[in-house]
Amino acid sequence: KMFIDGKSCTLPQEIICEGSVSYKELLSSAARVPAWYCSHWWGEPIQSFVTCCKRHAHLRGLTHVAGTYWVCGYANRQHELMHEIGCALQDSSFYKALQVADGILLILDPEAKPFSRIWCDYELY
Repeated sequence: KMFIDGKSCTLPQEIICEGSVSYKELLSSAARVPAWYCSHWWGEPIQSFVTCCKRHAHLRGLTHVAGTYWVCGYANRQHELMHEIGCALQDSSFYKALQVADGILLILDPEAKPFSRIWCDYELY
């Protein structure tokens, strides 16, 4: 049981989020093909993640138009992950993004955590 304002409540059996959108869709409804697929482990501070992307864009001389990055947490509809992931890897948004991206940007932390994550290993394979 959980309590809200001192009142006993039960956990919801189902959460429905109609009209769910991804963070990217909130920013723009225009479709974009990612130039770079970001692989990382989600444990790094967001500021470090953004700094890595900015540094990568700077080193490659990418403009705001050419420097497009696919980031799963922002591209996927978080309340509808079964639609984003699917049953087969080839049906997943991850696979589809990897197929169209020009390259993969692996964001490493000092402990190289992405190499211990099976999903990151899949992305790099």
